[in-house]
Amino acid sequence: MNIETADVERLIIYTVGGSPEPIVASLKHHQPRRVVFVPSPQTRTEIAGKILPLLRSEGLAEPAYDIKVVPDAQDFELCVKTLRDLEPLVREWGIGAERKQAAIDLTGGTKLMSAALALVARTWPCEFLYVGGKERTKQGIGVVVSGTEQMVHSVNPWDGLGYQAIEQATLLFDHGNFTAAATVLEDARDRAASPSAKRVLQTMKDLADAYEAWDLFDHKKTDACFANVLKNITDLGSALPEQQHRLEGQIKKHRQFLSQLDPKAPDGHFIADLIANACRRAKQGRFDDAVARLYRAIEVAAQVQLRNHGFSSTSRIPLANVPEPLRTCWCAKAENGNIQLGLQDDYKLLGALRDPLQQRFAAQNLSQKSSPLTARNNSILAHGFDPVKKDAFQKLLSSTIALVALDSDSLPEFPSLRGHRI
Repeated sequence: MNIETADVERLIIYTVGGSPEPIVASLKHHQPRRVVFVPSPQTRTEIAGKILPLLRSEGLAEPAYDIKVVPDAQDFELCVKTLRDLEPLVREWGIGAERKQAAIDLTGGTKLMSAALALVARTWPCEFLYVGGKERTKQGIGVVVSGTEQMVHSVNPWDGLGYQAIEQATLLFDHGNFTAAATVLEDARDRAASPSAKRVLQTMKDLADAYEAWDLFDHKKTDACFANVLKNITDLGSALPEQQHRLEGQIKKHRQFLSQLDPKAPDGHFIADLIANACRRAKQGRFDDAVARLYRAIEVAAQVQLRNHGFSSTSRIPLANVPEPLRTCWCAKAENGNIQLGLQDDYKLLGALRDPLQQRFAAQNLSQKSSPLTARNNSILAHGFDPVKKDAFQKLLSSTIALVALDSDSLPEFPSLRGHRI
């Protein structure tokens, strides 16, 4: 957004203090189509008494204007509350018109009024203006000398406010809300004008996108996003200078882990990935989702072992290859000489094959009616209507880790952008 572009219909909001000359200089320079003056009760008379007469003395027509009075210029909270009423006007100004632009001018008014307007307008689709001067009173530290006003180049606030988006996205990221973090960063990136600011925000978004994709088991997209982050690692350092080297190391470690996930030959890495995903769901209080992932991890463990015994798919097991007495028991449910197995049947077949995994399955009481798997089966995401509780998840997690003989410290752990464990 460039407020200096010719033939643009401008809306400008001015805070009004006791010095009208800077406001008149801005009005003369920008010639806005519409103006909102924001005075205090004490400075409202400046508009009709000084600003408009000075404007006419310059040979300029009065713009269409409104007045929004701040009841108390020394009450910051009240200033913020009052100025928020202007947001609909600003947002509606440019709708459906490419040549309409909005801006706020922070030159006039008290410091508190200008600070309140800057705070409120930080998310508005507008630019910030300021009128400086070649000369000031009090040996250069006072107010601008009348007649020496000069325009200070307008700025896009998002080039400077991107750090706020990063802080907000960091908090969302560390709570596992990767989609929301990416949305915040994308919005800030699109609002920024500076190429460097856009690049930093995009790199942060790539990081959030990577872990969002991993959470959704889209490992190919995850690796592509990781590659983008590593390619622009210095931009990540600009956003998170104290965390750059730690995050770079974790990303490289995670890429190595992902490189070992082969969907054509799933192994312990797939199981670890499922268990880690379940733990992240549990941290969010989503225990039904968590136990569903643990159930799948237990099933994958059996499928991996059955593959080692020559059974490539549990959805099509040749009945002739099933040892007795299971072959006779399962004969009635065979179709075209093949049977399809569920989780419990997977482990029954492993038992018939004398596989030690089935022994650990039984030792964890996973084959009984009192099995921790009951929580999953009774869950609303499976066959029942009971929400899963935290203790049920913890029991199934302990059983799963013992079943697959996994060191819980070996689970892939997503990073915290603030530098502590999450």
